[in-house]
Amino acid sequence: MEKVINVLSEIEDKATTILDRTQDQKQQLYEQLNKDLAKLDSDIKADTVSQIDTMQKEMEQDIEKERLTLISDCKQQISSLQQTFDKDHDTLVNKVFTKIIEV
Repeated sequence: MEKVINVLSEIEDKATTILDRTQDQKQQLYEQLNKDLAKLDSDIKADTVSQIDTMQKEMEQDIEKERLTLISDCKQQISSLQQTFDKDHDTLVNKVFTKIIEV
């Protein structure tokens, strides 16, 4: 009977040791998981910031291109109007004068 009790006691000790190691491993895994999640979160934030910066730079370049295109278009329109004015100045003045006199 004493032998059975000793065997049961040894089994209980081994089971307790196994449970303690399991609890330690569980805690280590939990800590590692938290570290991995923190790193993943940090990586995602850094990637998001990088993507936002890239998009912002692309938008600024697009806006600058559009601005330069608009400036060029305006200069062409002004040039065209100036040429028309220079070419037809006398005719336009006579038309305006004639309109004023008719009234």
